Parts: sequence; structure tokens; C-alpha cells
Amino acid sequence: KNGELFDFFHGIDDLKNYKVRFIGDANQRITEDYLRAFRFLRFSCEYAKEIDQLGLESCLKYQQFFKNISRERIREEFFKILNSNNQKNIFNVLKIFSQQQIDFDLWGCKIDLKAFENILNLQKYIKNHDLNLLKITAIFLLNDANKKYFFENFKTTKIEKNYINKFYK
Repeated sequence: KNGELFDFFHGIDDLKNYKVRFIGDANQRITEDYLRAFRFLRFSCEYAKEIDQLGLESCLKYQQFFKNISRERIREEFFKILNSNNQKNIFNVLKIFSQQQIDFDLWGCKIDLKAFENILNLQKYIKNHDLNLLKITAIFLLNDANKKYFFENFKTTKIEKNYINKFYK
């Protein structure tokens, strides 16, 4: 009311220093809602200079529970991660997904990091609204046989399926 701000968790300092961290105990926050692990990674891609190691360790500690999150919610957060501007952090998150087999556990296929790098190099030539889908398809669709499995496990929309089918004829 008086314009006075109380910053109990030093959030202003974190913002100034481009840090993304959990408020309080990261383990507790994640067990309250496992989707918070994905949101932590997304916010880290969008706002942080680098991914906070303590937060990342907590996220990985609970990765076996990611399967309990609805595929649609995971898909939505994952698309947002790929749409972030910090390419270095996105690549680091994808690398973590690959190294920890989170990609395979969630979608039944591995992330192709080289394909993601290739898309990043080509992104200036791609229409903005198509870029996110191209990133997804490039890193997951290693061959045509994976497409059906990908559609089912990633819960793609009809519009996304039509676009992917046009692109991968």
C-alpha cells in the first residue's frame, strides 16, 4: 500500500543476476507438483544465464515420477522450452533429457541433438510459427516408423499431425 516491497527470498537479486531457483526447498516444491521440474527448466531457458545445479539435481531426483504427469501438460511445457530464446540453455536441457533417458522414458524415442543444432542453424529461413514443430520433429523423428509412436505418445494435435505429415512426406 505504501509502495514498500518485502523481498524475503532475495528474488530481486536473482532477477538482476539472471538466476532461476526454487523458493524454499526444491525437493518439497517438486513433490507438490512434478510439473514444476519442467517449469523450472523452462524458466531457466527463458531467464537464466545458466541452469541452477541444486534445482537441476532436485528435478532429476524425481524423474521417475514424470510419467505420472499428463502427456498434454508435459508436451505443452516441452514446446515452451524449445521456444525459449536462450539456445545454449535449451541445448543443455535437451542434453540432460538425453543423458538421463528422460526423452525415452516419456516419449519412447531419443532426442537427436545434432538435428536440433541443424535446425537452429536454419531457423532464420523458417517461418516463425513453424519453427517449434520443426524443432520437435527434427529431434524426435529419426525415421518414418517413429512417427505413429511419436503422435500417440506426444499427444500431438490434428494441426500438428497434418503439418508434420506434410513436412515428412
